[in-house]
Amino acid sequence: FQQKVEELEQERNHWHSEFKKVQSELVTYTTQETEGLYWSKKHMGYRQAEFQILKAELERTKEEKQELKEKLKETEMHLEVLQKA
Repeated sequence: FQQKVEELEQERNHWHSEFKKVQSELVTYTTQETEGLYWSKKHMGYRQAEFQILKAELERTKEEKQELKEKLKETEMHLEVLQKA
């Protein structure tokens, strides 16, 4: 009877240690998953900021292009006046 009790205690200890190991792996996995999500969101934040900067640059470039078109038109008109004179 004593031997059976010892076997059951060993088996209980074995399963208890297996449970602790699995529990620890789960905590590690959950932490990694959360960190991965954090870095993924942070990366998206950087991408969003980069996109906003590029969008602003594009707007500035469009405005510069429009200004240059107007200056070109004025210069062509001025040149035409000079050629007639």
